[in-house]
Amino acid sequence: MKGIKQTLRFVFLVAVASLSGCMKSDDGKIQLRYMAWGNPEQLELEERMCAKFNERQDRVHVRFFKVPSSAYGNKMLVMLASHTAPDIMRVDHYGFPSLVKKDYFYALDDLIKEDKGFSLDDFFKSAIDEGRYNGKLYGLNVLFGGPLIYYNKTLVKNAGLEDPYDLFRQGKWTWDAFREYAIKMTKKGSHGRYSQFGASIPYMPITYATVQVRGGQIMDPSQTRVMLSNESGTETWKFWYELRHKYHAAPTPSQSANSVFSFESGKLGMYFDFMGMTPRYRQVIKSFDWDVVPMPCVPGSKYIVKGNQLSMYAETKHPKEAWEFMKFLTSPEIEKQLAIDLRRTFPSRKSIAYSKEYLKSDIAPRHIDSFLYTIEHGVPFPITSRWNDWVGEYNSGLDNLMSGNSSDVKGAAQEAKKRADLALSTREGL
Repeated sequence: MKGIKQTLRFVFLVAVASLSGCMKSDDGKIQLRYMAWGNPEQLELEERMCAKFNERQDRVHVRFFKVPSSAYGNKMLVMLASHTAPDIMRVDHYGFPSLVKKDYFYALDDLIKEDKGFSLDDFFKSAIDEGRYNGKLYGLNVLFGGPLIYYNKTLVKNAGLEDPYDLFRQGKWTWDAFREYAIKMTKKGSHGRYSQFGASIPYMPITYATVQVRGGQIMDPSQTRVMLSNESGTETWKFWYELRHKYHAAPTPSQSANSVFSFESGKLGMYFDFMGMTPRYRQVIKSFDWDVVPMPCVPGSKYIVKGNQLSMYAETKHPKEAWEFMKFLTSPEIEKQLAIDLRRTFPSRKSIAYSKEYLKSDIAPRHIDSFLYTIEHGVPFPITSRWNDWVGEYNSGLDNLMSGNSSDVKGAAQEAKKRADLALSTREGL
């Protein structure tokens, strides 16, 4: 067994070594490596973008390194730690703060300063701020946006309810209205079992965003203390608990197993997610009409926005060439393709977001301005290098409540806070 392990380790090291270093192709072009994650359709799109870039290059060739979403985070960590990372990589912002402080990424400021044809002025401030660390820029934001509500217009109409978007425009789209709509769209079949639900409870951490739009905070301004169990947070957990276990207007995990009540099934009235779900819904939803609307937001509160960073490896041998590829992936041309042609993401560039092309849509979702409104009234998700230390602990503290094994909302909120505080009290990295 020991011999097998040593052999596997040797094979792994050889494989890693084959990916490292300065490479040139047979035609003499500089070889850059680019890594991203996604489902098969998304990875195919990444390949097409690389091919389009390569067609225009005389000196550089980008090789796309595909990694499945489930393995991406661990693979990237191994490659960064072993000094074999690709020249350019997409980095989920949930992990970006902890990685950037380890000096894994290349500061872009000097490259931007020297590039007279590039300006940050066209980008949304919140998109740029996410990529900053200690005053320097280490990432350009891609796959940017904020969570909002996808809703089944057919179920809304069948329940005799006014369109949520119309309520939103009238200033009447409140959390009380959301609960009323969820209850009225929930139905049982002749067999006595639920045949459709009005809403699903948002997955974590979008649930955290609902705390903020209901008047609470996720973290304090110093981003050192979790605030999710304060009064507004506790009221939010009560809201979701009651929606599922008192009003039975949201499915339990067991009821929603095997995607029985997924949004595309047509058996769910409202679902929370980012713009990235739009291409899939356009492709698979044929039996009902649907659209999007911002989450209800109490006066004075802000939506949450989040992206993923396009970052350059600190040890790349070709920073100028890598920068050219990064500029291409964040150019108006590619943003137009992603945000307008495919509706894959909200654009990081204001020139695209405010364009007539972006704001007009002849097919669902037609209320594209909902995505823009969320960004205009949003702030970056307060993700720090300690994010992964406390989030799992906080969620565990709520498990019994959200599963229905306990009805003690305050007790669950305090237990969640206790666990999160304990995680944050330990030294980072331990």
